[in-house]
Amino acid sequence: MLKAGYFEGWKYHKTYSGAPQGGICSPIIANIVLNELDSFIEDEIIPEYTQGKSRQYNMEYINLASREQRARKRGDWKEAKRLRKQYTTLPSRLPNDPNFKRLMYVRYADDFLLGLIGTKADAIAIKKKIKNFLKGIDLEMSASKTLITNARTGKARFLNYHINLMDSKNKVTKIRHHAKMGVHKRRTLNHRLHLAIPYDVTKTWLKRVQKGNRCFQRRELLNLSDYDIISTYEVELQGLINYYSRIHNLNQLWHLRYKWKRSLIKTLAAKHCTKMQTIRRRYQLFRTATTSKLIGVQIHRGNKKPLTAIFGKKPIQRQNGTVIKDTIQTIYVKRNELIKRLLADVCELCGVQHVAVEAHHIRKLKDLKKRWHGKEQPKWVMKMIAITRKTLFVCRKCHQEIHAGLYDGRRLAHVLLESSVLGN
Repeated sequence: MLKAGYFEGWKYHKTYSGAPQGGICSPIIANIVLNELDSFIEDEIIPEYTQGKSRQYNMEYINLASREQRARKRGDWKEAKRLRKQYTTLPSRLPNDPNFKRLMYVRYADDFLLGLIGTKADAIAIKKKIKNFLKGIDLEMSASKTLITNARTGKARFLNYHINLMDSKNKVTKIRHHAKMGVHKRRTLNHRLHLAIPYDVTKTWLKRVQKGNRCFQRRELLNLSDYDIISTYEVELQGLINYYSRIHNLNQLWHLRYKWKRSLIKTLAAKHCTKMQTIRRRYQLFRTATTSKLIGVQIHRGNKKPLTAIFGKKPIQRQNGTVIKDTIQTIYVKRNELIKRLLADVCELCGVQHVAVEAHHIRKLKDLKKRWHGKEQPKWVMKMIAITRKTLFVCRKCHQEIHAGLYDGRRLAHVLLESSVLGN
């Protein structure tokens, strides 16, 4: 796999050294090699920068809180209110306690993140030690990508997440420890991690459906069925929403879904040569407890469960304890006649009706790559290469005979040609 080469811009390139970026074996090799880095950080660096059990109390905070309690006992509520307003602007513990240090480490493939409670000098020293260790195993640390960021004033970028610390003096939450202590208020947002989707990510996704401030139709989907158009919009955007299910700035996702919904309505309106208002009345049929109206379509199949495609069914809300699943979902572009052939429940080889059909993929009729060999392929050729791959819907018996090499009925090429003529 290291010598197989790679494709970029529909052109083949040889691999002379290392693993191609994005290759299948790249993360596997990264985990094997960087296991040495994991052991070095966990066994040597983390113990060195782990000191103390907890931060020291801020004595200025303690003194003001004690004076506030004494003022309450003697009934001086005005003085107590003034003191409380003063000490709630201070941290209860020393944020820069020299006797307290912590270091956390996480790595995904060749990207890693270190969270340090310590000084900037400590961060520089850790970076230098890691750089020297990587040189010892013939690896080089990227100087432009390996940055030192103060989480209070800046944002660290890891796996396309922006990470920083929240700081709010006004946000308080009532907390009850047990019945004797009663209920008291605490600033619960201070020094908590804030996860956000970067602005350039939402900007990139907006460019797929918007030019300037105006949404546009996606012309490459106009030849698809309504079911495929809605499914394409839903799967593509929902994959992004699932990945960023732990962010705090959910307004970015709400705005993004609103723009994609407008683009979807415009695409359906362009397909049926009608107005957007007509599309809204025709397709806004689905309601849930959290959303008012959704764009959706149903294809009834008799006694079978109908095929349903709904855009925006899953609500956008933050998941505190969710596990991010890095999965890739793809909608393959197909023609409208594929759904009609699928719903017919007829084997296209033996002609048996009312059976559960299965899809068998066979070669394309025309190989456009031969025609454009050695030339730069335009976008329409790349699109034709994707959508001209033919599919046969056959019964299980014929499907098994085809794969076993035992099929001796009608030639597949003839059936393929007939289905292509009907579809065109």
